[in-house]
Amino acid sequence: MTVDSVVLTAAIVGIAISVIVLISGGIESASEGINSELETASAVTFGGITETTKISELLASNEYNYDEAYGTILGETPNGYEFNRAIDTVTDTAIYVGTSEATGGTYSINGETVNEENYSFENAIPY
Repeated sequence: MTVDSVVLTAAIVGIAISVIVLISGGIESASEGINSELETASAVTFGGITETTKISELLASNEYNYDEAYGTILGETPNGYEFNRAIDTVTDTAIYVGTSEATGGTYSINGETVNEENYSFENAIPY
């Protein structure tokens, strides 16, 4: 091996290490941003819907004060939906009806989006 090839190899290795050091901070920052977005996305689904409070637990925690429970239900209303004053008996959660262009024709039940044709109100009671 000649001196020239040793110097050239050392220069290439040095440049490679410099590039790795230079881009590692950007990659770390980008991966933290992606991780943050994924954490947010795992807590929120379509239309900002999250899992909702069980009605029986909500009433018990409010000493069966229906007005306070109703306020909590309204506060949990997902974006693009409104509370239709019905409770799903299977999940014990409020049923929200889609009101926007994006959510129309759907219900939000316990954080899940359900198409109108796939839901039977046999599983619902009025609130």
